[in-house]
Amino acid sequence: MWPTQPMGTATTAADVDASGKIVRMRQVLQANEFYRAEIGEWTRNDVLINFGRPFETSYFSRMQREVWSYRYVENNVTYLLYNFYFDDQGTLRQTQKSPDPLRDRDFRKLF
Repeated sequence: MWPTQPMGTATTAADVDASGKIVRMRQVLQANEFYRAEIGEWTRNDVLINFGRPFETSYFSRMQREVWSYRYVENNVTYLLYNFYFDDQGTLRQTQKSPDPLRDRDFRKLF
């Protein structure tokens, strides 16, 4: 049984063998899974396959970067966003974690 996670902070992945049998289930919106993403190697499609759809996408024209954001809970305590930055060709160029403004009292007053 999975620990209870707040709505929108969990995505469960199923690993399936060649016969179609589920061999493992895992929660992928967590730091050790995010850190598998390889800068310069992964694409938007790799992130989509590994983490599902982001809760939000943005485009920063000065940086020429599209950003996909995922909400997650780190160590069952801290609410964060994990952001993937893609260049215009769709290649992962940067990642970043930041406080979730919906859950961080200091950031909530800014929005």
